[in-house]
Amino acid sequence: MAALSALLVSYHLTGHGLPCLFRALTGYLCPGCGMTRAAVAILGEDFAKAWQYTHLSLTLLPVFAFYLLYIYKTGRYIRKGEEDFKLGESVFLLLIAICFAIARNL
Repeated sequence: MAALSALLVSYHLTGHGLPCLFRALTGYLCPGCGMTRAAVAILGEDFAKAWQYTHLSLTLLPVFAFYLLYIYKTGRYIRKGEEDFKLGESVFLLLIAICFAIARNL
């Protein structure tokens, strides 16, 4: 969370996010390209601008809420050894990102 905060502050001050290594190497947009600008737009309640940067930004808001729950479950597993999450949840999130990456580069 601290890294995300530092990234957003850096973007706000400089207007530049981190360069995308995947795009630099392949020339294709990765699933996360534009997410920093979209996150800043969402925080500023400019959802139309966030949608322009990357459709994944608004599409993933419910998934992000699910992910926060997943982090909570993982922490509980580490602390107490209670396993109440499934591998399918992680695979589902990965498939969403892969499908989006393919679709945005067609």
